[in-house]
Amino acid sequence: MKIDEYLQLLFDGKMGAAKAVRFSTIPDKLIKFIWLDDSDSDDKKFLSLKRNEIWFAQKDLLNDPYEYKGMLLDRNKMHNAGYSNDIIDYYQQLFDFSDYGITCLSANSIDYLPMWAYYTNNHKGFCVEYNVIKKDCIHEVLYEPERIKVASLIFQSREAIKKAITSGHREQAEFYSTIFLQNLFIKAKLWEHEKEYRIVYPLDNSIGMNVSVGDLGLRTSRIIAGINCSENNIIKLNDISDKLGLGSVYMSRIHPEKYTLDYIRWH
Repeated sequence: MKIDEYLQLLFDGKMGAAKAVRFSTIPDKLIKFIWLDDSDSDDKKFLSLKRNEIWFAQKDLLNDPYEYKGMLLDRNKMHNAGYSNDIIDYYQQLFDFSDYGITCLSANSIDYLPMWAYYTNNHKGFCVEYNVIKKDCIHEVLYEPERIKVASLIFQSREAIKKAITSGHREQAEFYSTIFLQNLFIKAKLWEHEKEYRIVYPLDNSIGMNVSVGDLGLRTSRIIAGINCSENNIIKLNDISDKLGLGSVYMSRIHPEKYTLDYIRWH
């Protein structure tokens, strides 16, 4: 994302223009890789797919222990400014957002082999491709080499909130609120190859929940079974694909000449 342009537009109170810059980075198609391992959780995944829903997981259940930890307070600067440990801990909670679940999508091509290996149990699972209909709730993940320490952001946001209360001018307060929310979309640079786009959603429990694909501005376009997907699971996927009006499920297969995957309709 053109992050400098985006932040400057936010700071200038040009929320519409900032949103347009953000939208310009979101592709028209995104994909999600699904793990299958013949456990009880497989049935839940098939049911979610059948209902045309996407699972949003609580952040602590994901494979990155640094979810929502891209930003942290510069405790030394806060101490020097006269803030106690209790107050600093309180402000650190502003970056937590534990009650927001995540679903992770990728802008990689369907034949990107590492994603199949990481997230489908060695190609035993499947992949779902979505057309992006509305981009409002989709955010590109920003990959940073270091966690971002902040202090002045807290000081400035307090003043902006006071101003919003006393004068009714909310632009600066909205800017800082949006900056805090950016912590939901920051990951370490070593994840950059995943080309992640994500949606966050408020949870009503501590585990996760399903949300309708349509409510997220997406439309399911096709389902692709992995090379090592069992025949029983292919049959289930094919039945779901047909009932969703997508036609037969796609089967992935090794390309005869290249380091890539080929796709054909299942018989």
